[in-house]
Amino acid sequence: MDCVRNMFPPVESIKDRRKRAGLSQSDLAKISGISQSAIAKIEGKRIIPSYDVAIKIFSALEKVERERGIIRCASELMSSPVVYVYPDDPFLKAKAKMLKHAFSQLPVIDRNGRVVGSITERILWNDFVRKEIARNPYIKVRKIMQKPFPQILEDTNEKIVKDLLMSYDAVLVIGEEGKVKGIITKADVLKLFI
Repeated sequence: MDCVRNMFPPVESIKDRRKRAGLSQSDLAKISGISQSAIAKIEGKRIIPSYDVAIKIFSALEKVERERGIIRCASELMSSPVVYVYPDDPFLKAKAKMLKHAFSQLPVIDRNGRVVGSITERILWNDFVRKEIARNPYIKVRKIMQKPFPQILEDTNEKIVKDLLMSYDAVLVIGEEGKVKGIITKADVLKLFI
């Protein structure tokens, strides 16, 4: 997936979600109103679905998953790769990345790959931070960063993710090796309800 967030989960997830829901390609075709051959081509990566087709497929999958009580895990909800900044980057670099990607938050990761903090739009409303940035627009991220976002494993279920997002701007998904593999924001959870 590109750094710019997609409106949908990855197209590559269609086949796994369809199978987990116990649907054949023909079943999904009937429910979504998309031909079985188109679904086969999409799953086989021979075509990329249009916006309208993607909406129909993901809406059909979501409906069946809800009806059958299927719970997704963090690895299916996350966006990847993660856009981040280093603690020694100037704040202007963090701001530029947030604007470029239309993100309202970024994790701060050190050169060893450890999560050490976060930068959010909310911090920009803090009087102290605004004064510090006004005094020195090249202030280092480490001087104004907040606590890190919560970190969860890839197999954490969506209920826990949703609960965490009630209190935090984002959740980081960590792989078995301890490295950040993805990020989940409220926008990622909202795309489940398209």
